[in-house]
Amino acid sequence: MAADALATGLTNFVLFALLVGFRRLVNRETWQSFGLHLDRRGAGLLGGGLVAGALGIFLYGFAAVSAGLGKFVFTPSQGKETLLLFLTGGFGFLGVALFEEALFRGYLLPKLAKVLPGAAAVLLTSVLFGLIHYPGYQASLHPWIGTSNAALIGVLLCVLVFRTRSLMAAVGFHLGWNLAQEVLTSGERSGIHALVNLVVQTGLPAGDARVPESGLLVTLVIGIFLAAALIIPQSRPAAQDQALNISKVISNNLEI
Repeated sequence: MAADALATGLTNFVLFALLVGFRRLVNRETWQSFGLHLDRRGAGLLGGGLVAGALGIFLYGFAAVSAGLGKFVFTPSQGKETLLLFLTGGFGFLGVALFEEALFRGYLLPKLAKVLPGAAAVLLTSVLFGLIHYPGYQASLHPWIGTSNAALIGVLLCVLVFRTRSLMAAVGFHLGWNLAQEVLTSGERSGIHALVNLVVQTGLPAGDARVPESGLLVTLVIGIFLAAALIIPQSRPAAQDQALNISKVISNNLEI
């Protein structure tokens, strides 16, 4: 499992590097044009997104437990295994989050917003984001629910980019969501238990432990996050972020 996570991370970091190279060659734009910035504000947005994404999975778990559809199982002896899951999973999912956010919200979204109405650009990128996840959801009972929820998560991430004028919160949320899901459900996925494990009853309400997105509880959780994101005051970027291509395009073309 650790080897798979490391391979996933390396693959996605390579894909991100290729995407950066493509953008530089074709559009004469740098990696900062994706909305990435390694400053104090960027670190804060990344950390806040990370916490929010992990919180989303915990809210899903608490909702399942409260509805009698699941339970948390504690295995205090699994500290070393949990740390390994965090380290390897963190590396792997950071690569995934960086590449997918750079592609969909950092590149396609602002480019489409130049030629389409803002809402159409959000919808198209989010539908594409959902569809690329369909193969991973085919093993679940309701793969199209999972695909639809992935698209809804895509909408949420677009809103985060628009509200913060940055890609950093979206990368953090993506990472936190995937990592918390991997750690909490690792017992069901691979038989490697963490300190805290989530077991849910497979079905339409909760999906299943391997694919929580295939359940309606995830729809509810993302709906709550989306409503909260829409009422958050729009962030005013620092002076050094004003030059970000993503900020200019979205602020001028995207109305949510």
